[in-house]
Amino acid sequence: MSRVIMQSPAGDEFYPVRVERSYFKRGDAIVEGDPLYDLATANGRQLQIRATHGGRAVSPPFEAGDFLNAPESLLEIETGFHQRARPDPQPVKAPAVPAWDDDVDDEVWDASAVHQRPKRDPRKVLLWLGGGVIAALLVCVAGWFALSYMPLATDSAETGGYYGARAGLQPLGGKRRFFVSDEQQERFELWLGS
Repeated sequence: MSRVIMQSPAGDEFYPVRVERSYFKRGDAIVEGDPLYDLATANGRQLQIRATHGGRAVSPPFEAGDFLNAPESLLEIETGFHQRARPDPQPVKAPAVPAWDDDVDDEVWDASAVHQRPKRDPRKVLLWLGGGVIAALLVCVAGWFALSYMPLATDSAETGGYYGARAGLQPLGGKRRFFVSDEQQERFELWLGS
């Protein structure tokens, strides 16, 4: 049987560190990957320390509220201890602040679950896109239709001729103009008269 000592995270920027929660007692079976401590660092980060080895806890845990002023031993694990069953981690005290991401070293794991953004339904995207295209086409057609009836300065004098006889004076005083110039209209009227 050998003993493994787990150290607190390296780096002076984290200290002093406050112990928020401890998950084990002296003599408890420790399984590799089990959470051991929740720590709050001096720079506002939340760290969750997990076991890197399995075995039995030989040293007593730090209590919630204890401060660590420098890197030191967090836990001594006796390896080779036969683990009958994986124990459920029992928190000593509830955390005062929520935990968030931190990737300091191998012993520090993410303390919060990663939330993924829900994917959009492709049918909804196609419906919105198709609806937008149809609405834009309707606006363009309605604008063209309204502009083709716009009154011009010469409309009040021209009631005769092919277009005038056919369309007459409209409520807005304009003629139906499918973007035909006055020159083309005169040539067409001359052609009809011949």
